[in-house]
Amino acid sequence: MRDTKSSSLIVLSILLLSISLIFLCIWGYNFFSGTQKQKTELLKNKAPANTAISNNLRDSLLKIYTATIDKLDSRIDSTKMSADSLLGNVDSKLIEINKLKEDISIILKNKNGIADLGTAREKIDELQVKVAQLQNRNLNIEKENKRLKALLQQLTTDKDVSGQHFSRLPATDKMFSGKTNITPVFIAADIRLTALVIKDDKEEETLQGDETEKLTGSFNVKSNNYQNSSADMIVVVLQPNGKVLQNSIWESGIFDTPEGKKIYSVKLHFDYSNGEAKQLQFSLNTDKFQKGNYIVEIYHNGSIIGKIVKFLS
Repeated sequence: MRDTKSSSLIVLSILLLSISLIFLCIWGYNFFSGTQKQKTELLKNKAPANTAISNNLRDSLLKIYTATIDKLDSRIDSTKMSADSLLGNVDSKLIEINKLKEDISIILKNKNGIADLGTAREKIDELQVKVAQLQNRNLNIEKENKRLKALLQQLTTDKDVSGQHFSRLPATDKMFSGKTNITPVFIAADIRLTALVIKDDKEEETLQGDETEKLTGSFNVKSNNYQNSSADMIVVVLQPNGKVLQNSIWESGIFDTPEGKKIYSVKLHFDYSNGEAKQLQFSLNTDKFQKGNYIVEIYHNGSIIGKIVKFLS
C-alpha cells in the first residue's frame, strides 16, 4: 500500500514538473517575441525620422547647387569664353567646375549616402567660389574690351600725328588700370595667432604643428568715423596647403571682395562705439594641423585691414 502511494506521489511530481516546464517555455517564447517586436517597431519608427532628416538636408543642398548652376548663364557664353581662352586659363577652370558638378551630382543622387552630405556641402562652397571667379574674370574682360574699343575709336578719329597719339597712352592706361586707394573704416592691430596643446587638462602654447590641437587668435579694431552701433569682421586663416581653415563647413561661408568671392573661417559680429578700441577673439579646430606658414587675414566690408603670418615647425 505504501509503495502505491509513493508511486503516485512520484508520478504527480513528474506531472507538475512537466507542466511547469511547459509554462516556462511558453512565457520565455512570448517574452522573446515581444522584445523582438519592440525592437522592430523602434527601428521602423527611427528609420523614417533619419530618412526625413537626410532627405530635407539633401533637398536643401540640391536647391543651393541648382542656384549655383543657374549662375552659369548667358554671361558666360561662348563669346566671352573665347576671349578668356586667349589668356589660357578658362579651359582648366571649366574642367574643375565640371568635375565638381559631377561629384556633387553623384553624391546627391545617392539617397543612402547620408555621411557624404557634408562633403557635398563643402564641394558646393568650392563650386560657388569658382563660378564667381569665372564670372568676375569675364566681366573684367568685357570692361577691358570696351575700354580698348573706345581707345581705338579715339586714336582713329584724332587729327594729331601718330607720335602724339601714343604720348597719351601711358596716362590713359594708368587711368583705367590703376587701383583706387580707399582708406579703410576700421584699422586692425595687434593680430595674434596661438597654437595650443592640451596637457593635464590645461592648454599650453606650442610651436609644433604636429602636436597642435587648437588655434586661438585675437586682434584689436578701432575706427574714428564709424557711425553704426554694430559691425562684422571676417577672419580668413589660410593653411600651409593654401586651403581655408574651418571649424566646419556649416559655420563658415562666402563673402565678397574686390578680387571676387572668398571662403572665410570665422565671422565676428560685435557692438561698437565710435572711437572705441575693441578686442575680438576666435578659435579654430581641425582633425590634424599641418606644419608651415598660417596666414591670418582680417576683412571689413570686403577689404583687408590686417594680416600676419604664423609659422609652425
